[in-house]
Amino acid sequence: MRICLVGSASIDGIPKNGVEESTWVLAHALLEEGVEVNLIAPTPGGAGKAHGTWGEVPATWVGFQERLSLPTAFSSLRRAALSALEHARPDIAQGQGILGCGNAVADWSSTRSVIAAHGNPLMDHRYHYGRFGYLPRTMLLRSVASRSVLGARVVVNVTRSWTVNMPVEPRDLRHIPNPVASAFFDDPPGQPASMVLYLGGGRSIKGLDLLLDAWPEVTARHPDARLHAYGLADAEAREYGELPAGCELHGHIDTNAVVRLMRDSLAVVVPSRYEVAPIVVAEAMASGVPVVATAVGGTPELAAGNAILVEPEARSIAAGLMQVLDDPVGAARVASASRLAAEAFRPKTVAQAHIAVYEDILAHACH
Repeated sequence: MRICLVGSASIDGIPKNGVEESTWVLAHALLEEGVEVNLIAPTPGGAGKAHGTWGEVPATWVGFQERLSLPTAFSSLRRAALSALEHARPDIAQGQGILGCGNAVADWSSTRSVIAAHGNPLMDHRYHYGRFGYLPRTMLLRSVASRSVLGARVVVNVTRSWTVNMPVEPRDLRHIPNPVASAFFDDPPGQPASMVLYLGGGRSIKGLDLLLDAWPEVTARHPDARLHAYGLADAEAREYGELPAGCELHGHIDTNAVVRLMRDSLAVVVPSRYEVAPIVVAEAMASGVPVVATAVGGTPELAAGNAILVEPEARSIAAGLMQVLDDPVGAARVASASRLAAEAFRPKTVAQAHIAVYEDILAHACH
């Protein structure tokens, strides 16, 4: 069986967001299950191709013009990915994401295409552009996303409800959670200090500004607490200006670094304005680390009683963090129990669920 995954992949081999991390873990888990996997990675910034490997996965980076992507319905990205797919001729093509990559695999085949639906593109754009910029884009964005969802043979969703992240109901929906790298399960618990860990980067939808607004209230009661926020580009970090006491902003880090940080953290905080199925929550569950997360989108389903859920506003986030800091032993006891629920995110389990979908598609394609 030959599978092409179509999705963003940083050429330096360090996944830059949750979708890239999920793609990395899934691709390598499929390889371990004996599936022939190739990656096609549309890359902004021009034409041409670059061949190489992404970890152990053979990869082709194809250039496309990012300018006017949304007004042109991601036409440049779709053409680049579709050309690579026509050359590769896999048994199944899977787009990692609904918009450009999802439409590319739907263009390639309506009978042997899979879309892995992760984030909610409408909500992403709403918080990126603000209300004024969001409204003019809504109709086009909804149209592009709907075309992708309806054009795929199967949509694999990281949450059970399609309404969390899709504008229309797919013709065939399968729920498979995001995979979590084995290191999060295998690494033994550390000696948590007073560090609170944030891994969401600087986009508005991730709510770092809400967390920074909450932090002075946390340190007023727990002056030794330290907040370390990761995933910010230099330009994003500069936008936050002077930080509250006890806060540090950092850039992107690789999975091994995240594993070590989680092991030594008192809590992981996810203060997002909207989320579908944040991989960091699943990683924290696998690590046995307490989670404070906003009760938005698909997060309550994902956390399933294994996180302190709060409202997406500063005072509620502060209260949730203080609940952990006031009773770290009790919080750690609850978090330790969450490791059992996290077994559903094991790479092997997730890869086998995908293989079952692929086999089902191919069986029906033969008739």
